[in-house]
Amino acid sequence: MIEHGRDMFPRERILQEYPDLDPLLNNPIIDDEFTRRDKLAIEGKKTFHRIGQFAVLLVAGSAIFTMAEALIPQAIPDSFILRLIAVAAAGLGIVLQLFIIFTKQKEKWLLNRYASERLRSIKFQAYQVAQTAEDAADLKTQADAFFRRAVADLDHELNGGIAILRSFRSGEAFIRTKAAKKPQNAELADHALTAFRELRIKYQYMFANSEIDRLNQRRRMFNSTQDMVYLAAAALTFLTLGARLYEPLQSMIAMGWIEFIIMACFVVGATESILDYALLEDTNQSRYETYAAQINALLQESKTGKIPLPAVIEEMELICLDELAQFCASAQKISYRF
Repeated sequence: MIEHGRDMFPRERILQEYPDLDPLLNNPIIDDEFTRRDKLAIEGKKTFHRIGQFAVLLVAGSAIFTMAEALIPQAIPDSFILRLIAVAAAGLGIVLQLFIIFTKQKEKWLLNRYASERLRSIKFQAYQVAQTAEDAADLKTQADAFFRRAVADLDHELNGGIAILRSFRSGEAFIRTKAAKKPQNAELADHALTAFRELRIKYQYMFANSEIDRLNQRRRMFNSTQDMVYLAAAALTFLTLGARLYEPLQSMIAMGWIEFIIMACFVVGATESILDYALLEDTNQSRYETYAAQINALLQESKTGKIPLPAVIEEMELICLDELAQFCASAQKISYRF
């Protein structure tokens, strides 16, 4: 998406269109905590991935240099400085990997991302109070109480650290209020349902589809590169084996260079696999495709007007929390270690 966060922080048009929903649309009790956690999550993700990717590339580069020295020594200057740089690169790569492990960079990122998504869900779960509020003033009272209680409970939960990702259950994270079958204020409830559909359901549907498109583009490029590397290594391996069976062919080709390129291709392929695995793009794409399909089904169902506000909110939030549970399960596999 071009601009993220329009669900949590609606534009002026939405605020002007639904002034009676201001306690839900623009509430510092939830918004300030979300902003803090989201910033920490974004910074943590950048730190973890940048350091992790750089470390993998350093180790891969030093491995390729070592193979070059062994297989094509004539092409590598006999330089102590070059060897020192290669050793330093490998050592720095290992140190950086140890750094992200012992400073728990991944855990910091994941815990704050988990907190951000829980806060996002809490903000939209609070739309349930529009069913029981008599007017805008009552809505503010109920919304503020809902947010204070939910944020305090989440803060207590987060004290458990990264272990909460393993124990997270989506059904337990949904806060069910004692909503009346009929809204106390029909106009207020109708506004809440319309705003919820636009800010939560439609936004998440667009977000999921934008992520699917982005991942499709990356996968096409990544698979093409992997295929080229694999085919090059396979073809050169076949040529090398053939040359060993037919000795005259060995004098016609540079065996050292070919063997070096084969080994380098395998190192590049392994490096690509490590980087790809750390991003979990295959898992993410499958998750987003299921997510988008579930949201679209709810979106079409909600347009019929037959589902009351509390039921729409519960169904949507359980879809979102289920997606978060899948992220928590897969995120534990993220690693930049060889």
